[in-house]
Amino acid sequence: MYPPAGRASGTPDTVTPGEPQSVAVFLFGVIARRRTWLNSAYLWLAFPLGLFYFVFLVTGLSVGIGLSITLVGFPILLLMVAAWWVLAAVERATARTLLGVRIAPAPRPWQKAEGWLARIRAHLSAGATWRDLAFLLLKLPMGVASFVLCVTGLAIVVSLIGAPVLQQFDAITIAGERIDIDSWILAAIFVPIGILALFVWLHVLNGFAWLSARLAEGLLGSGERTPEVGAAAGPAVAPMAPYAPPQAWAYPQPQAWVYTPPQAPPETAGEEPARQ
Repeated sequence: MYPPAGRASGTPDTVTPGEPQSVAVFLFGVIARRRTWLNSAYLWLAFPLGLFYFVFLVTGLSVGIGLSITLVGFPILLLMVAAWWVLAAVERATARTLLGVRIAPAPRPWQKAEGWLARIRAHLSAGATWRDLAFLLLKLPMGVASFVLCVTGLAIVVSLIGAPVLQQFDAITIAGERIDIDSWILAAIFVPIGILALFVWLHVLNGFAWLSARLAEGLLGSGERTPEVGAAAGPAVAPMAPYAPPQAWAYPQPQAWVYTPPQAPPETAGEEPARQ
């Protein structure tokens, strides 16, 4: 069982995080997850990209170092340094899109330097520059391994599932060995085995993609990750004050009631004149 890769581009799996997941859903639901096919696309592209990176970088650096005694090699070396920065930026974008890894954009250490010599020195002295080169060179062996997993697994799955059809042409081959089957019914037994092998193969690809994602995080991540999709950027919220329990509520006591007798009306100054 492999840990899930980080999500960055709004491509959630079909299983909600934190939701209980049965073994059957984990084993057979892999074919319905978008992450599975994005991982597969990354692994299929790993070998051709890794081969191109290796040939381009080794050839360019070799020519630049060989011609450095004639001063022509130094511009070539500077062009190669700029080229592998661009290639590493492409790999960062590919890892974010296909592997779902949250990686910060390519660092630019030369921006704070003044003068072209200081900028070159700042770029060459940055650790991210050489980690980028290491990742691009390691892309070839990782690509070879992913190519073997992809091609070998696909060949086995197709041979098993298509055994009834391939049996008619005597072309059933598993792991490089030709299998002779005379009966169509006997060949049909391989179909459920091939379907089960398909799910196992997809899990193996996801596991290797998880390793590729961790390698990309370690060499291209530079210790900073982009915020998750949907995270609102705004001012920091002050922490809430600790909860204080309310004081006991006291019922107001009534005051003592004192009887007040009614007062007599005030006396008039004179008698009221007689009415006519």
